Amino acid sequence: MTHEVPDRPGSMVGIGIFTYKQTDYLVTVDYYSDFWELDLLPDTTSAAIINCLKGHFSIHGIPDTLISDNGPQLCSVEFSKFSQQWKFDHVTSSPYHSHSNGKAESAVKIAKGLNKRVTKSNMDNSKAILDWRNTPTEGMDSSPTQRLMSRRTRNTLQIADELLKPKEVENVRQKKMLKHQHSKFQYDKGARVGNGTICPYVAPTK
Repeated sequence: MTHEVPDRPGSMVGIGIFTYKQTDYLVTVDYYSDFWELDLLPDTTSAAIINCLKGHFSIHGIPDTLISDNGPQLCSVEFSKFSQQWKFDHVTSSPYHSHSNGKAESAVKIAKGLNKRVTKSNMDNSKAILDWRNTPTEGMDSSPTQRLMSRRTRNTLQIADELLKPKEVENVRQKKMLKHQHSKFQYDKGARVGNGTICPYVAPTK
């Protein structure tokens, strides 16, 4: 089962924590645009994570739903109070089905991959993230930045001023739903139910 595709940016976000070279990071990803933020954590306490999320919410607004795993810092009384005070629904993935927070898992993989490439090539990490955010997503004809901000952001490549002006990206939800259908179709081919039999599946519609 996949999450419903939101109909606007900032409505549904997922978060994930990972460690790279003995440093802890928080990834916060928007389900509509696939745009993610990367924060270096001083520690992995509830307070540190809440502080990062408050910063993002002050810029992008409070989401309707936040999805996370079942980490103790995310199931704490402190985090529960935070969700109540800031009025968003906190949904946790099943302990044995982490793919239910697959959007955050995917963002973590991308962030780790960028970190490794930056380290090997001695690049600027912030510039690498900027370039990734401006790169069109396969099958979407738009970049995460365009879907979040309705515009491109300027980088070191030459670009016409006209292309930097705001322009709403159309049919985002429909295209993402189609991508989800195809992903589910491919996943269900090999998925098995409790008795070991292959799950039935229906081919995605065009």
